[in-house]
Amino acid sequence: MHKLGASLLGVALVLFFGLYLANLGTRPSVILGILVGVIMLVLVRAGRLVAAAHVLCWGLLISGGVGVYMFGLRSTGALVIPLAIMSAGWLLGRTSAVSLAVVGSSLSVWVYVEHMQGQVRDIPQIGLNDTMAHVAIFSVTAILAAAMAATLRIQFGKVNALAKGLQDANATLEQRVAERSAQLASMQQKVMDTEKLTSLGSMVAGISHELNTPLGNALTVSTTMEAQVRTLSQRVEAGKLTRSDLSEFLASAADMSALTTQSITRAAGLVTSFKQIAVDQTSEQRRSFQLHQVVADNVAALRPSIRNAGIAIGVNIAAGIACESYPGPLGQVVTNLLQNAVLHGLDGNKQGSVDITARVTEDLVCLDVYDNGCGMEPHVQARVFDPFFTTRLGKGGSGLGLSVSHRIATSVLGGNLTVQSQPGQGSTFTLTFPKRLPGSL
Repeated sequence: MHKLGASLLGVALVLFFGLYLANLGTRPSVILGILVGVIMLVLVRAGRLVAAAHVLCWGLLISGGVGVYMFGLRSTGALVIPLAIMSAGWLLGRTSAVSLAVVGSSLSVWVYVEHMQGQVRDIPQIGLNDTMAHVAIFSVTAILAAAMAATLRIQFGKVNALAKGLQDANATLEQRVAERSAQLASMQQKVMDTEKLTSLGSMVAGISHELNTPLGNALTVSTTMEAQVRTLSQRVEAGKLTRSDLSEFLASAADMSALTTQSITRAAGLVTSFKQIAVDQTSEQRRSFQLHQVVADNVAALRPSIRNAGIAIGVNIAAGIACESYPGPLGQVVTNLLQNAVLHGLDGNKQGSVDITARVTEDLVCLDVYDNGCGMEPHVQARVFDPFFTTRLGKGGSGLGLSVSHRIATSVLGGNLTVQSQPGQGSTFTLTFPKRLPGSL
């Protein structure tokens, strides 16, 4: 309404100055032309563009017709009618242009007939040539306007066809993008599952190797004790058991029992750790857990497979950092970071070490995995999380470990995974995630 009021005020000022310049004359054609402008402006402001075009074309025709009727065929009003016909052709089409041409020609003939019948007004002499010239001008204008309108319609149709084709192409492209995105998501999930199974397979091999020592010790001790019990039983049956034999057996049995208990306890601890890791990584269940325990379990499960590399792994995480998230994916990220440090950062470094630390900032946990290895060049660091990017192509590197870890950190744990590295100064991977994942448990 504010803009409409400003527009009407502007039109009123134009009307005032128009009348002033016309010596305050009240020519109907002038008044009518200004009134047409006001009505057209109101319709444009209201969004009625087609109605505004009709008002413009027919208003110009009527105002020009009034001038012709009052002042003759040679008045300035006669120049307005071709403009109205041309505007009608451009804005409204061939039918409107022909209609205005017919009305304008009829008006010219009517004025000529009235003049020939002696109904003379104060106008210049009107001849048949003037009338025919007007009819010819209006007809030619209508033909040109119709031709231009047809051309515009054709071009408009082509533009519409191109736009429709572009819309169809966009729809097809969007469909293809959606299909490819779904396929990519499916492939990424398969890659994550494959990496998960590969990690678990590596852990199984390491745990199996690690279990050989305590179980082997327990088996050796149990068989030795079985032999000593058999010997002691034979001595008892033969009546040759002495006090020294019994004392020696009891001392030996106590040592062997302690060693057996220690070996079985070690094996049970390894099985418990691996069982919890396997459950977490296969089920991906959200639960409450202690951060240091989850990290320690994953390190313990991975330690046997990297023991031969001579790399020391230190876990310096304070007890009491309680989290509520997904320990399975968290453990997979920790495992991938450790394997990446061993395979890439510390390859061939017998004095290498990996330190795992954690700190809590407000509601966020920052888990740092630092290795004192070879570090990364800037171009490697820029692409380290890209899928299938590896510096050990064909040498055991798949290029998926860090990519999958980054995706887990962002999409599952609700955090982020970043890296800081300098050539020759090692690398630090920082996993940031909320202590309590938003949402209910």
